[in-house]
Amino acid sequence: KQWYQRRVAITAGGTKAQVRGASTCQTCEAGTFAQKGSDECTECAPGYFAELEGSAECSACDAGSFASGTGNAQCALCPAGQHADADGADKCKACRAGTIAEAEGTVRCSACEAGTYADGEENTQCTECLPGSYSKKEKSTDCDSALIPLL
Repeated sequence: KQWYQRRVAITAGGTKAQVRGASTCQTCEAGTFAQKGSDECTECAPGYFAELEGSAECSACDAGSFASGTGNAQCALCPAGQHADADGADKCKACRAGTIAEAEGTVRCSACEAGTYADGEENTQCTECLPGSYSKKEKSTDCDSALIPLL
């Protein structure tokens, strides 16, 4: 048997051996990571990011933010009218009718109070019922007439 001695770079987390048998390591770009001993950088999965070069792992986006696609160097805040209620979101969810998200980065949509409503989705504010109408419950999607018809 012949014994071959291979010269391989032992990489630290966040670096990769540029080619097999390399004696130096290359730093992974932001949005990618490499585990110790790896010979390749891997893009962060949707909902995860690696902000710095040389990352050994990706971090989950915080609730209220998201990262779509792969290879993200940062997360974006959910726009007003949408929310992300868990860490690691790859997209934000629309607030349902009767609820709102007034600001960017909302974790949970807020219910419209009695006397107000929000119809449709992705609302950023509740609308007050007009005089002569009412909504007596939270999360209303419209107002009812308070007028009694004449017979």
